[in-house]
Amino acid sequence: MDYSTLMSIRKEKHFSRDDVADLTNDVVSTKRLEHIEKGDTDPTPADIVSLSGVYDMPELCLDYCAHHCAIGKNTIPMYELELNSPKDLPIITLELLDTLNSLTDQKDRMISIAADGKITADEKNDFKTFNDGLEKMELAIKSLKLWAQKNYS
Repeated sequence: MDYSTLMSIRKEKHFSRDDVADLTNDVVSTKRLEHIEKGDTDPTPADIVSLSGVYDMPELCLDYCAHHCAIGKNTIPMYELELNSPKDLPIITLELLDTLNSLTDQKDRMISIAADGKITADEKNDFKTFNDGLEKMELAIKSLKLWAQKNYS
C-alpha cells in the first residue's frame, strides 16, 4: 500500500487529521499523520494498528505486515488485499468450500505419501499440489476471518 492511500481512506471516512489524532488519543498526532500520508515518514506498527481501528479496516494491519514488516514479508503468504472492493461472504465461503473439497479429494494420496515418512521423487508433484491447496485454504480462512472481524467485532 502506498501510504497516500491512508489519506484517501481518511477522507472517505470524512475525518480530518485532527479527528484521527483525537480518536487515537494522539497515538497518531495530526503532524505525524500528515507526514505519513505525504510519504515523509513511515508508519510504525502502532500507527497502523491505531489507524486500522479508527478506520474500521483491519486489513490495513495485514497489508502492513505482508508488505512493510521484515518478519511479515517472509511469513505471510503473498496475497493482494483489495482495500476498496473486499470480497463478500458468499464468495469467500465458496472459495473455502471449493478448496476444502479439493483437499478432501487428495486426502488418500496424502496418506499414502506420508505413510513411509519420506517423499519420493514420484510423490513430489502430488505433495506440492496438496501443499498449494493448503496455502489456498489458508488464504480463504484469512479472508473469512477478516470479513468476520470487519462485520462482527
